[in-house]
Amino acid sequence: MARCELTLVANAGLLIRLGPAVILADALHDRQVESWSTVTEDRWRTLQTLLPAAGPDLILFTHCHPDHFSPRLAARAMERWPGAKLVLPEQRLAGQRLIDAQRETVSLPGGTVRLARLPHEGAAFAKVRHYGCVLEHGDFRLLLTGDCALCAEALASFAGDCGPIDAAVAPFPWLTLRRGREFLQERIRPGQLVICHLPFAGEDMYGYRTAAQKAAPLWQASPLTLLTEPFQRIIID
Repeated sequence: MARCELTLVANAGLLIRLGPAVILADALHDRQVESWSTVTEDRWRTLQTLLPAAGPDLILFTHCHPDHFSPRLAARAMERWPGAKLVLPEQRLAGQRLIDAQRETVSLPGGTVRLARLPHEGAAFAKVRHYGCVLEHGDFRLLLTGDCALCAEALASFAGDCGPIDAAVAPFPWLTLRRGREFLQERIRPGQLVICHLPFAGEDMYGYRTAAQKAAPLWQASPLTLLTEPFQRIIID
């Protein structure tokens, strides 16, 4: 059985299967923001068919920006799957778990999610409540950086405390900018790198997809995958 399976929903949103656990991370957002792709009604219907009848074990949001989180869609998900655990860094919905400490842990079937408060990219977002996380199952560790500030020391410290990172999921600037690549190679050293936060074809206003594709050959430290298509799936053994 695969150690980890990742399916892109839209933008940075992922359906994650890790051991027996099923997780939605930053996967429920329905408002078009700039060039970022979002969860349309068609994509929402498709996502439901990919989940078990009982739904995900965990619905997690790294932060509450509209290209990562929709209160309306999250509420629809909880109505459909009331047994799911909902975790947010802001108090938005009844029945959620609020994360507000510098470090927190959430239990999963067969594993855990370790969360750390990290700075959001961009000075304008310095006060945003934002978390990165490491999902663990056995000795396998998957890092989700969220929209962490590029080359943040807090990210390196958190990843180091968690142990070796088997795979990391990060937005495209970590690949397209040299300092992002060097920081990942030298400080995080993921066994695999997965790049997200890329618009779908036809929705890329600023050429981010092309920039990521051009930068891909410059990453030679470990296997690399660009998540560029709706419901693209990768398996990490």
